[in-house]
Amino acid sequence: MQYTIRVAEMNCGHCKSKVESAARSVETVTDAEVNLDAGTLSFDASDKGAVSQVMDAVRAIGYEPAQST
Repeated sequence: MQYTIRVAEMNCGHCKSKVESAARSVETVTDAEVNLDAGTLSFDASDKGAVSQVMDAVRAIGYEPAQST
């Protein structure tokens, strides 16, 4: 299933790479992609519990996530 969260303060390719890597570090996440223009991170995961884990991983690298869909 695909999920999308908003992530504040992403504005460059380095930010994109860091956030995508953080999301992919969650065991049940199979794919992750940042849209810098929209300020979102979309990811595929096998269970809804991954959403809070991804949000924690993104927070751990210094960004502030907010659940969207």
